[in-house]
Amino acid sequence: MSEANNVALDDITRLEERVSPGTLPGLFHNMMTTEALGGLSMTDITAEQEGWSFQPQSSNDSLSPEAQTLMDAFCETRLHYHPRKMQLVLPDSICSRSKWGVGEDTNVFERLPIKMIGFVIPPDHPEVQFEVDRDQDNDSVNVRVTDMGERVDSLRTEVTCFHPIEGFTQPELNSETGLLYHEGDFYLSKENMTINSKLLADKTRLDRIDHEKMKGHASVHDNGVAVGPWPRFLKNISLTRTTRAGDDVSLDLTALYNPSQKNVTRPEATDSYSHVTVRRDSDTVCSDVRFLVPARMPSYTPEQEEEILGMTGHSFTEASLWSSITA
Repeated sequence: MSEANNVALDDITRLEERVSPGTLPGLFHNMMTTEALGGLSMTDITAEQEGWSFQPQSSNDSLSPEAQTLMDAFCETRLHYHPRKMQLVLPDSICSRSKWGVGEDTNVFERLPIKMIGFVIPPDHPEVQFEVDRDQDNDSVNVRVTDMGERVDSLRTEVTCFHPIEGFTQPELNSETGLLYHEGDFYLSKENMTINSKLLADKTRLDRIDHEKMKGHASVHDNGVAVGPWPRFLKNISLTRTTRAGDDVSLDLTALYNPSQKNVTRPEATDSYSHVTVRRDSDTVCSDVRFLVPARMPSYTPEQEEEILGMTGHSFTEASLWSSITA
């Protein structure tokens, strides 16, 4: 295989989420590291064709033997950040496709609302053009748009849907260390959607704003507007979906992008951790490690299923709010 083909293959590998076979669609435990583990040192940071990778290393030299074993296992393989991977939180959860017909459901969790979506932006997707203005005297940075491009960009793509499972007792996790916090559960499904928004085209610029803020400048501005620590961006988007009857429906809503939470992959790993995110705190340190692990799909009585379906959160978009699209 030629060197060029190797580069292309490696780039695809870095983009792909490593999920255990047979677990999607399925139930996952949402885990995060506790403060006892401390952060991760980012060593051997390497620029790649797109994005970067690093070898994680524990930044805490006083860990217990159990904690050190856990950290050593996680730090065995490199973490790869790819800038075209994106996750969006939906403040108003959207209904599942089950609302347009439950005939294809595999279990009760598939009917729960969707709180977050993840996808990959293709390399030829439009990008907002920008410049970085620096005021050296005041240590101020302004990340300024120079060309927005089209008013709205459209992307049809496969989306990973995160359905949070809320309001009922979580199963106990076997843990000998107590160093991982079980934050809750997600049911993960896949669905094709069309995303209409400038948010995707603006991702590189928003990432740059977060990067400049991470550098510790006295002030960082988004088009002249000062941003606070750990900037997050709430933007308008429109989603188009296809019902199980084959009808296209759309809805305008808002989506939250948090650029400091980096989606990373671990293509060389052999454990079952997937959908890993880390928060980059500085050039050489990251923390707030979160990941999913497959869960055994439990069986519930009809009464328990009804209880789960009734715990959907305070605000989500009903199927009736989606507008039909006519040819």
